[in-house]
Amino acid sequence: MKHKYQKILWRFSPQDPIQTFELNRVIFGVKPSPYLSQRVLKQLSIDEDEKFPIASPKVCTNFYMDDFVCSVEDVGAACDLQSQMVSLCLSGGFELVKWSSNSNKLLQSIPEDKRLSAHVNFDTDNTVKILGLKWEALEDYFYFTVNFPDRPCTKRALLSAVSTIFDPLGFLQPIILSCKLLISDLWREKIDWDEIPSSDICEKWQVFQSQLGKISQLKIPRHLHLSSKKPILLIGFGDASERAYAACVYCRSESPSGEIQVSLIASKSRLSPLRTESIPRLELCSGLLLANLIQSIVKTFHPLVDMTQVLCFLDSTVALDWIHSSPHRWAQFVANRVAKIQNIIDPQQWYHVSGKENPADCVSRGLSPSELVQHQLFYSGPSWLKSSKDEWCLNKHTISDVSAHLEVKKGEIMCAVGHTTEDWVDKVSKNFSSWSKLLHCIVYVLRFVRILPKKLTIELCDLQVAETYIFRSIQRSHFVEDFKCLQKGTQCSPQLRKLDLFLDNDSIIRIGGRLNNSKLGYEQCHPILLPKNNHTVNLIIDHYHKLNLHTGPHLLLSLLRQRFWILSGRSEVKKRVHRCNICFKVNPRPTTAKMADLPSFRVQASTKPFVHTGVDYCGPFSVTMTKGRGIKSSRKAYVCLFICLTTKAVHIELASDLSTEIFLNCLKRFISRRGCCQVIYSDNGTNFIGATNFNALGELYQLLDSQEYQSKYLEGLNSYRIHWKTIPPSAPHMGGIWESQMRPIKTHLMKVIGLQILTFEELSTVLVQIEALLNSRPLCPLGSDIDTLSVLTPAHFLHAEPLKHLPAGDVSQDTHVSRYKLLDQLVQCYWKRWTTEYLHNMQKREKWSSSERPVRVGDLVIVLQDNQPVLSWPLGIVQEVHPGKDNICRSVVVKTQNGCLKRPVVKLCPLPSQ
Repeated sequence: MKHKYQKILWRFSPQDPIQTFELNRVIFGVKPSPYLSQRVLKQLSIDEDEKFPIASPKVCTNFYMDDFVCSVEDVGAACDLQSQMVSLCLSGGFELVKWSSNSNKLLQSIPEDKRLSAHVNFDTDNTVKILGLKWEALEDYFYFTVNFPDRPCTKRALLSAVSTIFDPLGFLQPIILSCKLLISDLWREKIDWDEIPSSDICEKWQVFQSQLGKISQLKIPRHLHLSSKKPILLIGFGDASERAYAACVYCRSESPSGEIQVSLIASKSRLSPLRTESIPRLELCSGLLLANLIQSIVKTFHPLVDMTQVLCFLDSTVALDWIHSSPHRWAQFVANRVAKIQNIIDPQQWYHVSGKENPADCVSRGLSPSELVQHQLFYSGPSWLKSSKDEWCLNKHTISDVSAHLEVKKGEIMCAVGHTTEDWVDKVSKNFSSWSKLLHCIVYVLRFVRILPKKLTIELCDLQVAETYIFRSIQRSHFVEDFKCLQKGTQCSPQLRKLDLFLDNDSIIRIGGRLNNSKLGYEQCHPILLPKNNHTVNLIIDHYHKLNLHTGPHLLLSLLRQRFWILSGRSEVKKRVHRCNICFKVNPRPTTAKMADLPSFRVQASTKPFVHTGVDYCGPFSVTMTKGRGIKSSRKAYVCLFICLTTKAVHIELASDLSTEIFLNCLKRFISRRGCCQVIYSDNGTNFIGATNFNALGELYQLLDSQEYQSKYLEGLNSYRIHWKTIPPSAPHMGGIWESQMRPIKTHLMKVIGLQILTFEELSTVLVQIEALLNSRPLCPLGSDIDTLSVLTPAHFLHAEPLKHLPAGDVSQDTHVSRYKLLDQLVQCYWKRWTTEYLHNMQKREKWSSSERPVRVGDLVIVLQDNQPVLSWPLGIVQEVHPGKDNICRSVVVKTQNGCLKRPVVKLCPLPSQ
């Protein structure tokens, strides 16, 4: 723990200044404090293991937080342990105090100031409190004193009083069960917390309280006479009544004088479920409770006791019959509990006992305090436990009725004839996405069919057996004929003949190869043959891929070849690596959709230019408002571009700022000079979001996104009967016709003005000249024919002639009618040439000539984000798709953790595992 995080503010008197103190000890109230204290003790035990061999193991097993509790067989061993434990703890800076023992000799060797202080004694006896129990140290026995406060008999008071009885070992379990039953009756009355229950419950509670003082008469010996030199036996009993079931465990040991001693170790009880269950089912539940209790006791007493030194008794012949048979025969309730019992204790260790000799009977029914004090059967067990084991009459079980068979699982016999080539391992493996999980599942299957022994944990040898079984099953289903040939000793199929196959001792097909004389291991020289296009093999490839930090295909194939030979291994490994989501997130590849057909307004002749118009901004550019010496202040100006979507004619306006009024003025000038248009297309301004750190583009985005701009702009458009359409966000390629015109405008400006700052009028003049140049560019590539003098340009549609052209001939003799007809013919000629010359150049799809797998609703995708690291791109799920007229989807709505976004499919990277 870092000391700098353990600081407090303190002053010793109101007059002193506040000081900062840093705590250099493990403090109370901090979450990691319990772990740190135990971890320090464990490390101290490891460091001092050789120096203190007796005390070191006890540190890890006998410390309960800061309390040390231990027992040994003789006083000499206790003195040695105490001496080493004190020295070991002092080596780490810890001092053990408050020593207490049932041995005067040991206490005399301990200084008085290190013994338990007299002022913490209870009553007049030498007592200490351990886990809520009271221990009389000199006479070495446990006892209880419970005093309930005098309070009215209410639901709150009753629950509060019962919860004060802390009995972790179950020495008072019959009394506690009586309290549980009383609380159960109290709960059925459905009264409030401070409401007095019925007179029957109040009377029972008053009788219980009046007898509670008799608990102090109980004296329970602590010493169990456990010794590694004498045989020890754990004996458990289970029983059930209509309202509860219980279990108790006894230790049968031999004292140094040879006397047999039987002592209660622990007991537990449970109330029956609210749903009515049969008595045999509750008896089975008591058996499971007993098995779990014995398992925890064996872990505590290890290595003095193991599970072979256990005997269990029930007085229900039906429950014993269930335990002694296979779980699969019974209904689900019985089968589950029988399986758990058999996994803990061998069925051969379960026996029958009569109800009168079953000490768990009193626990399952409950006793009053006065009855418990006189009930020796509960604390000492049946009398025959103290006799010789040869005199015991151990009965497995005797069935006197057919109650056990009422729980037989009902089933229907169905016969079907079918033929399949799919092995069951392949079928099961399709339900798993992990090689490790599949292996564990096969281990449990092999245990169920008794190929593997049943154990509490899965060991390495179990996994190896499961692997062998899986490989053998795969090979027998995919290499049927080759397997038969190898068994007969004949040649395999021509495709596998070069691999020199053979069967090993486990009947697994391996590669013979030519590396027998190398120093490689057996598995590297003779790898296991595996098929291609198999789900289980894919799980193995994925497992090695993740195990080796998502390495590339070449190294991954090399690692696999050290144990496996996968047919078409290179292509199989590449396929799996390319489908890895983790690798794909590091290097995502956007999907593509086939480039759409050009819209009708791009390929059909119009009545005039600018009927369908695109608009966009570029800039800012620095300008001055006036020209003169000493004028150094400059301001920003922006280029507003209008482009005809049919003829590529451009119209450029210079905007002095980004206000709504200025843009509307630009629109008015455009309409006044070029005529009114029907539809205006533009992006929605989101292409400026990534540049909001730059003040100029941030202002431009704020303009396009502002409510004032939207309302005034739409109002202005409606006054001219213009319809405004926008392209999807983050899809500049859909506005490529106006995006492509921005580059030549900026190029001409850099070439002409460089770093000079022009006046507003000078920049307007330059932009008009650039507009003339752009409108004079040929729409079609120039041919090599020397007779081709006229080239079609956007200016032909604007002025019936190019803006940069040779002087025309003398037309003063022409009449007005003939001149009008000539102009009309010229316009028709230009549109005809536009159809025959220009449109044919638009046939090719420069990219996205074909579609990949279409994006569907529910697909998981990575959303491409400009100007952000790849690993920070968000993950989303497709909510809506918007197919075009050709039924190809090019824009979708994606739901991410930050909300829903509309994006083109070229900005999406679908995960390859789909």
